Amino acid sequence: MTKHCTEFLNDIESDISLFKKIKEEIDSLDLLFNDSKRIKIIETIENIISQKESPKRKVIVFTEYLDTLKSLKPYFKEKFKERVLFSEGNLTVSFNQTLNQNFNAQYQGNQKDDYDVLLTSDKLSEGVNLNRAGTIINYDIPWNPTRVIQRVGRINRIGMKVFDELYIYNFFPSERGADIVKSREIAANKMFLIHSALGEDSKIFALDEEPTPSELFKRMNKNPEEDEEISLVTIIRNRYEELKEKYPDIIKRVNGFPLRIKTAKSFNKNELLVLRKKGLSLFIEKIEEVENPKSEIMLLPFEKLLTSIECKKEEPRLNLSNTFWNNYERMKNYKPTFKSSKNAQSLETKALSNLHSAVKVYKKELEPLLPFILVLLKDLKEYQTLTKYSLRRLTKFELDSTSNKETVQNFIREITWLKNHLGENYLEQISLKAQKNKTEVIVAVENIKE
Repeated sequence: MTKHCTEFLNDIESDISLFKKIKEEIDSLDLLFNDSKRIKIIETIENIISQKESPKRKVIVFTEYLDTLKSLKPYFKEKFKERVLFSEGNLTVSFNQTLNQNFNAQYQGNQKDDYDVLLTSDKLSEGVNLNRAGTIINYDIPWNPTRVIQRVGRINRIGMKVFDELYIYNFFPSERGADIVKSREIAANKMFLIHSALGEDSKIFALDEEPTPSELFKRMNKNPEEDEEISLVTIIRNRYEELKEKYPDIIKRVNGFPLRIKTAKSFNKNELLVLRKKGLSLFIEKIEEVENPKSEIMLLPFEKLLTSIECKKEEPRLNLSNTFWNNYERMKNYKPTFKSSKNAQSLETKALSNLHSAVKVYKKELEPLLPFILVLLKDLKEYQTLTKYSLRRLTKFELDSTSNKETVQNFIREITWLKNHLGENYLEQISLKAQKNKTEVIVAVENIKE
């Protein structure tokens, strides 16, 4: 047997061993029977159908995959008995009649009330009227935003109002899953796509929205070229492609530029802009009062940068002003803070406080976990990669010098959980990547009023 064959067989054996280990871990978690998402959805449905409303509100649960529907079927059948209808195969004449009799308010025949819940795949996401439901639950969110719009369209029928309010429940991936596969970020991208397609007046993911049939219809049938506003990403992409086509030599030159490029041009006011990267972050600094050695350094969103750096191809390069270097050094040494929200900032502050208490006050009790706690502290101070879910676990119990034994044990349990799920050295790869991307000035642009 050749060396390559031996290596190939060894790799197969290694893969089999890995799959066995994964299966054992899945079996130990008992996910098939302890599905928190399924449990929560069933509780939500029970709460909705128990309400005394007139007309009676029914519920449609949409899932993208037929396999998911089949896995949910026995649990729905156990909970809702004969009051749940499943759409899992071909749409026969008999099934369509049953569907219309129970869910279509415009059905001209004998309307019935045999079912409270409809569990279906996207097979029923278009072409049918289900407006006796009044509530849609999206068990999953498909990547194609049109699918979600079509689902909502089953109960949001233009000119066929049944309920004053329509309820839409979206079950997004958990933050625990986002720790590993970043699936929550993907779900956020889906929301962005839908907002881009329909605009802010026709959102279907926000808690405070009111879907409007006429507005939805207008936007769905609107020519995209009529939109007055185009997204920032589209503007940049279009501009780049235009420059690439007209001035390929300039694009080639720019791609070869080193970091710390400095330039100056004429503008309607004096200002200095510096685009920097720090570790894995990219940010823009700006000084307007360039003559004042104590002038404020501001952080700008990217869209505010464009109007200040834009210029013609023939724009002459000016000499840097006398104030440039002092301001440039100040901006190089400036330490910005990155906080997504007050809530996130509060969680980080509480997490830091608990971890400091762990190291200073409960060092003995937490000794086996101290190396991992130091990793968490480093992350919070330098990288901020922990999700809100992880931060909440760190702040679930308040740890200080007066904490009792039970609180300390609870905190130990949370730290142990994070260590097992994140890995003791989870920050190593992030740290290595950040070291390669040390704090650097990418470009400095001085605008000089003439």
